[in-house]
Amino acid sequence: MTDNYDTETMRAIVAEAHRQGFDDRTIAMNLGIARDDPAFGFSGEDQLRATISELKRRGIHHKGIAERMGLSLGEVVRIEGDPDLRIGIYDGVVFYVYPHAAHSEKSILRLIERGRASFNPVGASLRNLKRNETLVFLVDALGLDGARTLIGRFVHACGSTQRAADGLHIPEPAAIAVMVGSFPQPDVEPLAGNDTVH
Repeated sequence: MTDNYDTETMRAIVAEAHRQGFDDRTIAMNLGIARDDPAFGFSGEDQLRATISELKRRGIHHKGIAERMGLSLGEVVRIEGDPDLRIGIYDGVVFYVYPHAAHSEKSILRLIERGRASFNPVGASLRNLKRNETLVFLVDALGLDGARTLIGRFVHACGSTQRAADGLHIPEPAAIAVMVGSFPQPDVEPLAGNDTVH
């Protein structure tokens, strides 16, 4: 139906349909084009973002979108621009991590700070450490990258965040954070007023 029209003509038709109050979905259906068609005026990364949105609407997952578009999974997530998306440790899996989730970056930093604040080195026994205190030891000994790698290997080996957390004696949200890609990176700002997280 649209083969006889060039892109500029289609843009004019879409603009007129918008002026008449029709939404993109209705216009696309009636013209027989996808909602990421250049006729809707997208260009550059906006065009890529529109294509990603259209492919997601069709039920294609992020890894499939990356393969279709010839991009890395990280590039697809970056272009999509959703600040709550994280790439997990399993191949091609993308997760939503909301800012107030127990496994968000800030929540994990708070767990580490609470563990650091509750640890009493006088008369302390490694047998009596709380889970978030053990997490502090991992982070202090290995750094954030090293702790993330170790926890990730436990999650892979155990096949469960709960079993990995029990095995390492750390809070399960820390294991979940590693699995979903929200464990803090070394460049994450420490919590206000405390510069001990590294």
